Amino acid sequence: MAEPQRRAAVVRRSSCADSGPQAKRQRYTSDATIVVPTQRPGKILQVTLKNFMCHEHLEIKLNESVNFITGENGSGKSAVLTAIMVGLGSRAKGTDRGSSLPALIRNGQSSAEVTVKLCNTGELAYKKDLYGDAIFVKRTIRKDGSSFSIKSAAGKKIASKGKDLEGILDALNIQTDNPITVLTQDTSKTFLFVNDPRKKYQLFLRATRLKHIMDDYESIDRNLRSAEDSLDTKEKVFAREKERAEELKDQANRGKDRKKIEDRVQLLGSHLSWAQVKEKEQALHKEKESVEKITSRVKELEESVKRYEDNKMTADNRRTQLEQQLKEVERELRQIKQHKDERQTHVKGLYQRQRDAAAAAQAAQSKTASLREELGQLMAEVDRQRHGAQPDDVAEERQRQETEQRCQQQLQQLQASEKMQREHLKRLEDSLRQKKSELAELEADMKTKCRNMAELKRRRDDCAANQHDQRGVFGAWVAGVDADVDRLYREGRFQKKPIGPVGAYVRIQDGCERWTRLVETCLQNILTAYLVDNHNDQRGMRSILQKHTGHERVKPRIIVSKFLTQVHDVSRHGIDTSGRWVSVWSVVDIRNPVVANAIIDQTRAESVLLLETDADACDIMAYRQRVPSGCEQALTNTGYRYYPDPRYRTYPAKVPKQPRYLHVTVEQVISDLDSRMLHHRDAVDAVTKRVEAAHAASISDRRQLQEAKSQLGKTDTELETCRLQLRELQGRERPQPVDLQLLEDEVASLKAGIYKAMRAEAPHLAEQERIGVQVEEAKSLLEDDKAALGGVGERTRKLQEELGAAKEDVQQLKRKLDGAGLELEGGRAELARLTKAAAFCQQQLVAAEALAGPHRVEPTKSVAAIQSELDGLQRSLRDKDGEPQRSSRVEDLLEAYSIADECCKKTKMRVQLLRKDVEKFREMLDMREKMRRALEKSLGVRIAIFFGSSVGASNYEGEMKFDHDSRQLTITVEPAAKGDGKGRDPSQLSGGERSFSTLACLLAMWSTIPSPFRILDEFDVFMDEMNRKISHDMLLKEALANSSQFVFISPLNIPWDRADPRVTVHRMHPPKRERHEPE
Repeated sequence: MAEPQRRAAVVRRSSCADSGPQAKRQRYTSDATIVVPTQRPGKILQVTLKNFMCHEHLEIKLNESVNFITGENGSGKSAVLTAIMVGLGSRAKGTDRGSSLPALIRNGQSSAEVTVKLCNTGELAYKKDLYGDAIFVKRTIRKDGSSFSIKSAAGKKIASKGKDLEGILDALNIQTDNPITVLTQDTSKTFLFVNDPRKKYQLFLRATRLKHIMDDYESIDRNLRSAEDSLDTKEKVFAREKERAEELKDQANRGKDRKKIEDRVQLLGSHLSWAQVKEKEQALHKEKESVEKITSRVKELEESVKRYEDNKMTADNRRTQLEQQLKEVERELRQIKQHKDERQTHVKGLYQRQRDAAAAAQAAQSKTASLREELGQLMAEVDRQRHGAQPDDVAEERQRQETEQRCQQQLQQLQASEKMQREHLKRLEDSLRQKKSELAELEADMKTKCRNMAELKRRRDDCAANQHDQRGVFGAWVAGVDADVDRLYREGRFQKKPIGPVGAYVRIQDGCERWTRLVETCLQNILTAYLVDNHNDQRGMRSILQKHTGHERVKPRIIVSKFLTQVHDVSRHGIDTSGRWVSVWSVVDIRNPVVANAIIDQTRAESVLLLETDADACDIMAYRQRVPSGCEQALTNTGYRYYPDPRYRTYPAKVPKQPRYLHVTVEQVISDLDSRMLHHRDAVDAVTKRVEAAHAASISDRRQLQEAKSQLGKTDTELETCRLQLRELQGRERPQPVDLQLLEDEVASLKAGIYKAMRAEAPHLAEQERIGVQVEEAKSLLEDDKAALGGVGERTRKLQEELGAAKEDVQQLKRKLDGAGLELEGGRAELARLTKAAAFCQQQLVAAEALAGPHRVEPTKSVAAIQSELDGLQRSLRDKDGEPQRSSRVEDLLEAYSIADECCKKTKMRVQLLRKDVEKFREMLDMREKMRRALEKSLGVRIAIFFGSSVGASNYEGEMKFDHDSRQLTITVEPAAKGDGKGRDPSQLSGGERSFSTLACLLAMWSTIPSPFRILDEFDVFMDEMNRKISHDMLLKEALANSSQFVFISPLNIPWDRADPRVTVHRMHPPKRERHEPE
């Protein structure tokens, strides 16, 4: 059976004079007359829910000023907030109430409806002629999705798309995703609970919409950079067109005067011979310079090898000496530990004997005191009996009862104090455990960063040691690998010489440098690889790489592929790049066919399309008819990988910010490593400071914990004393008439017992004093052992550090020695080869001088240039029959030059105009960025001032510190009750104090961000009564002085007892729903 309609009861607090049944009925009616405040477009006039969450049907008319929604947990208060957010276009995840919209449909129903009525009056009304005084936004939620229906005040449907709703919300300045406009339960709980200053600063950016502005500026900046790249490309195209025009002009001028060509041919013939002589001289000079350079290098390597050998021998001796010292210190450390353990066991035994003696002495003293007290009472009783005095039983009983009552009161107070102290002790222990965990994480992080720092330093040193070899960009190990490969190939242990690293054979074509990062992304798994022809060569290559790259984190691959002399034909299955498409294969220049075939087989580079922007990729890859033939994927300069339709999808690609291997020098690698080391050094320093701060906080917590334990021990002692006194009073019997002779006999017996107890007490006291002396001596010796243990431990640690450094030095020197030895061997072989080449060049020079003749001419061009020009001129001279056609061709060339020159002028003018526009846009963007930063600082100052005054109104002290350069926001609050002068992070406050601080922060941000309405959900559940009263007063004062609409949701009673038409209290009915039904 369907449950009846549920409506929210509206409670408008009136004065105490309202009473009786009629007043009570008015207090729970929703149709009472409301004084309408100043209207403002965007306020929520009414919310209607159908089959939404726990509500079958609910309609709430909201006051345009202040609304309180109260009710028990589960009554559907937060469902109203969720309905407003969903109704105004929010997603389910943004409401913190579910992962999808269908989850918000009431159990047993197939759909739900939410209708939100918005005010549309005033000067800022949105299309008032179309919508009227109100806008109805209706959202229908079904299992398979949702839809919108936007109607005017007259009920006419105007729009049904989400974009139309976004336009309305933007015009009315409604931001449901802004925590300053709508603060949900989960956002309220974590609003100030985060400890990270950067996350707090991000909340500030979201709340002030500065994050949205920054995203827009970044998008504009990306578009400007794309436009600048496009202009650079156009300028390069213009340069090529200009060169083409000049070439046409030169060809026409050469064709106009044949006589000049003939004279030029005669002159070039002489120049060619002497150019060949000059080329031979230059080759000989170059070979001699190479011989001198390699000779100098061989001498340097010989000296380096000798120096490395001496240094390695010294390091080995140092390592052996440190190992021996470490063994001796460790042996001494074990002996001291054993001696210390024995002393600790002895001290524990002395402590136990001392405690036993003290307990025995205490028992004897207690017994003596008890007997003395009992003797005094008996002697007083005997005296009273002898003088005829009778004890006043009534007065004594009354006194005993009063004393017992005082003991019980004291016991209750001590029990309450003990409970509070134990709770405080538990909080301190939890805090100490948390700080220990944070300290352990920080120390682990610091160790990781130190290891990374050491690895970067090792790589930097290796690169610096091999700076002369440009192949070192692939790793410092490349020189050693190449030397071993050359040696083993000369020895015949390779059937075909391995080729690698692959990246050393890959070049980017001129004009295509902007695709370098994407080419590396496509080829990243193969750039450091080595190619071998067969599996036997693979085994030899694997042993070489294991020798030289054992310490590398990422090992280079070995690819087995038959060495072919022809490059694979990719024209049939690759992308056609003759048009506007650009593939990875079309921008690389690979002269080695083996490397080219390996890249084709391993990466299918001919099928990878390169695009500038994501928009181009979406337009092309999302539609099958637009995808180029043979395209399997696309990479964009923005860092994404696209796969074509019909399985269209996209993933982030690991595109490096700067090229790592291609078009990179060793100097650039060293510079990059230096910058990364500087960054890691700063990170290590920052973590070190955090570790030191965590250590200090942990020590402070331990000191507080010790003080709390000491105070708890004192309280437990007082509590036990009070209990003993109470039990003694309760167990005391009323005095009875006694026989005088019996009392005198008992007095004598007690005196004898006292004498006996005193005699028994003396040995225990002497034993206690003697053991105390032994304990102090043993403790002094134990402290000496601890001090010795600390000293030996420190020596052990230093020796271990020195030994680790010595071992690392030995390994590093061994690697350098091996590398220098291999390089020396290669240098000697290169010297022999260059010496033979120099002798051969000398012979060629003598022969060329004999052919050139006796008169030397100094040519101004190279042999190839002269030969090329001479061949062209001779072909022109041989073409005598085509003289009339040549004349016609010259005229065609002049006309083509005129057309090309005019086209170049127009292109240059267009490029210049576009360049000015881009520069102007860049200046405007920079100016707006400066204005945004000024606004950011201004809002931060305003919010900080308002926050301080808000918390100061309740005798709190608070401060918001903005660091706009590092993007950090620090909030500190000091409650008046603490008064210790130490500002606390809101996450360290109690629930009520943190909630009050949250409201103060909200009020501060409200002062900067206008909004037609603001909603707070369960903002006061963690407050005590005092903070809750102060918070309500602050909110009402702000709300009643503001033209915005306010909705406050709370499960608690609202402290509002005044009649005010601007304030309405909506009270939800108690929950009546099925089990597992969402609120």
